[in-house]
Amino acid sequence: MKILFVFLIILCSVSAFSQEQSTGVLQGIISNAVTQAPIHGARVTIHATKLGTNSSRDGRFSVKRIPAGVYSLFVSCVGYETKTVSDVVVKPGRTTELTILLTEKAVQADSVVVTAGYFATTEQAVSSVTLSYEEIRRAPGSGGDISRVLAGMPSVAKVNDSKNSLIVRGGSPTENIFYINNIAVPNINHFPSQGSSGGPIGILNVDLLRSVRFSAGGFAPTFGNALSSVMEIDFRKGSTDATNLQLDLNFAGYGVVAEGPLVTDKASWILSARRSYLDLLVKAFSTGTSVAPRYGDVQGFVSYQPDNNNTLEALLVLSEDESVSDSVNARENEQQYYGNQYSLQATAGVNWKYIWENGYSNTSLGFISTIFKDDYYEQGSALQLVHNRSTEQQLSLRSIHTYAGWKNTSIEFGGEWQFLFPRYDNAYPNLRTLKGTITAGPTFHSQLSEHALALFTNATSTLSEQLSLQYGVRADYFTMNNKVAVQPRVAITYKPTEITSVTLSGGEYAQRLSAIQLASNQSAATFPFMKATHAIASIKTLLDDDIQLSVESYYKHYTSAPTDTAYPSIFIADESVFGNDFPQPHESMQANGIARSYGVELTLQKKLRNGLYGLLGASYWRSEYKSLQQQWTPRSYDNRFAVSIECGYKLSETWEISARWMYAGGAPYTPFNIAESEAARTGVLDMNNINTMRLPDYHSLNLRTDKRFNFAASSIVVYLSCWNVYNRSNVASVYWNAFKNQQGTQLQFGVLPIFGIEWEL
Repeated sequence: MKILFVFLIILCSVSAFSQEQSTGVLQGIISNAVTQAPIHGARVTIHATKLGTNSSRDGRFSVKRIPAGVYSLFVSCVGYETKTVSDVVVKPGRTTELTILLTEKAVQADSVVVTAGYFATTEQAVSSVTLSYEEIRRAPGSGGDISRVLAGMPSVAKVNDSKNSLIVRGGSPTENIFYINNIAVPNINHFPSQGSSGGPIGILNVDLLRSVRFSAGGFAPTFGNALSSVMEIDFRKGSTDATNLQLDLNFAGYGVVAEGPLVTDKASWILSARRSYLDLLVKAFSTGTSVAPRYGDVQGFVSYQPDNNNTLEALLVLSEDESVSDSVNARENEQQYYGNQYSLQATAGVNWKYIWENGYSNTSLGFISTIFKDDYYEQGSALQLVHNRSTEQQLSLRSIHTYAGWKNTSIEFGGEWQFLFPRYDNAYPNLRTLKGTITAGPTFHSQLSEHALALFTNATSTLSEQLSLQYGVRADYFTMNNKVAVQPRVAITYKPTEITSVTLSGGEYAQRLSAIQLASNQSAATFPFMKATHAIASIKTLLDDDIQLSVESYYKHYTSAPTDTAYPSIFIADESVFGNDFPQPHESMQANGIARSYGVELTLQKKLRNGLYGLLGASYWRSEYKSLQQQWTPRSYDNRFAVSIECGYKLSETWEISARWMYAGGAPYTPFNIAESEAARTGVLDMNNINTMRLPDYHSLNLRTDKRFNFAASSIVVYLSCWNVYNRSNVASVYWNAFKNQQGTQLQFGVLPIFGIEWEL
């Protein structure tokens, strides 16, 4: 800590040299939110300045010589809703590029006061939130990680400080899907959990992001193969007028971001490369341990716009992770398992956006590959539990079209095709059952070659000034089970006033089993799609231009979930909580599982205005499954309630402080049968009391401060953060200590200082 404080003092000394006037450029395009057509004559005004401009015939605008800082933009145009875009960062010597979408609106009578809303007041998808680059970067307790930012949302359960798993409205990490510029991606984390979307550390560099939209339920038929949530991630295009460089150093590693024009100002590129350095420190110094996970990632994005109607994009995301530990390390850290873990993820794809009369299209082609090389051993017995050599690959084609040529109605339609061709060479030489016994597990060498097809359509109709309707259907087909899942979805929105909306929505959602589940069990080939029915009621109202209150209630009902007759009292989707964080084989699997979750959520959000922003989220829910013994049992992520308070204040244009406090109910867990565990010298769960005990409640305070030093053509950003400020001993799990032959508790992060430096050249 002393080193960090000395380091901060040295950096603060450069502020004496950063007093000169530094300016940047703000430019972008203003388009119709439905048709994507450029809007001519829109007025852009920069708040707290006299600067502004109008958009040209092609929707472009540009404002030069803006003093470096963070601004709000007021955007207005006849026939469109006036919009406020907050958290716009203008950097010295750089050009900030924006894409602003305006929603059509009938011209109001003179008696109606039109304000520049920070939130859209037309019909919105329920259960969704959109985050900008700056909102993600500065969030306390997140480290710039998208999943950790979302942990403060009321729809996401609190799981573990060391995991990025998204538990959405009583679901599990297996029920989420991600899209990066229209390309479906199964996981966005380092050290990915196979067959799931979880992992400890995010891959994506926030500096490449334009925006993130997260939907916690009730999403449109244009998205599928997910029972709980969808995250849409948009990469920004690189600079088209100059080559820029950014050097990063933080608690996790070091990296570089470079961007610039490509041959012509109609094309640009942006590239990020990062690597952790803990393993380098362990090799260079005597640290008392040899355990040092190594991970790194590379992300690239190319954008080419030959004319106003066509945009071509190419995307590349690579990550490599490795962790090696032995029995000595496991004993020092009281770990249940040790071994070697290696993963290599690659996502590559292209997307073509074409704007046509009264509509537009997005068509993407993507390739995804994930390689797993894992060997796990049990501490104490030294028995090998897992030998995993998996290569999961798929090709995908997705095309979605929007047409708004009819009066009061717009329609989306399209389709998807995926070709799955994973290969597995896996063995479970010694399988430790939940009853504590050792059996010889299965070995499987398999290769799949299956196709998944989907067609979808979704229409939005404005029935009156107060009433609108969204309705659509999706059909998924999978060659392996030769079944079709038809999923109708509908949402109706009523606006009693300009600032208040009430929405009722519902629909069916289907998802196939993960590839490793399909490959490891022959009977799974005939299983139907897992299904969930969503029912949501939502009310949203503006308390002020920059303050929105939202209350939502929901009910989800699951059917055809996988179960195992060998363990009739557990829910397979949650099995990693039972001690193993790697896929387990199930030779007696069935597809008759039933589950449900229901709850109510409150969100009070204040956008950045007059230097202040904040978010209050509170939720109460129940998440249960029906065991094969027909008993309703809490699921492993059933915290029951959670409260999150986040706030920040800009002391000046270059100095900001923020905080986040979270409180959540204790997650359920299954106790050990102490007598049998002591006799077997390993953990034996009490199978008659599944999830009847609860961990202590969780609470933690995270603080953060950001300081920006602006120079004539560059800037330095320094941030210091402290997680779990008052050192709360939050319990992550209860486990059986093989060395002491007794029950133990694994704690989450204690006081954890975080630092980072970004030098923008």
